[in-house]
Amino acid sequence: MVTACKKVLLILSLFIGTFKLSAQPREFKLKQLTGFYLDDKIPLEKGLNFKVITNRRDFIKHFGLINKPDTPNLRFNHVIVLALQPTKEQWFLSFEETAIRAGNYIEVYCSIKYDKHKITYLDRPIATAAIPKYFSVKTVNFYDKETKKQLASVQIR
Repeated sequence: MVTACKKVLLILSLFIGTFKLSAQPREFKLKQLTGFYLDDKIPLEKGLNFKVITNRRDFIKHFGLINKPDTPNLRFNHVIVLALQPTKEQWFLSFEETAIRAGNYIEVYCSIKYDKHKITYLDRPIATAAIPKYFSVKTVNFYDKETKKQLASVQIR
């Protein structure tokens, strides 16, 4: 009788431990996208703008009809965007190669560099990447890579 109870407790603890482990944060790779530029009709606020594009209609609205080999399949991916208004200042925007999925949100780390000199042309600073769709994920949180400070939180719609 005692050994049967021990076996049941062992099985229950293994079962519960499995669920506990599955809720732990997990890293995954972002797919960096290059050559994608926002349509001029997309309004951008002053400062950093963060977007999560979840469907083909919104993708075409933001980037136009693109037929590139690295265009993400939006049935399986979201596209994340970090952008600034057009400027004559030198900005370098990028996403870290790995992000973290934890429960119902994803953490994405951004690199934001500013070079103090002016440039002679109008630049449109942007970083784009594809992230996998996860059923339970409802929010993408963007953080500064250097300071680890949260920059924005965007709901997935």
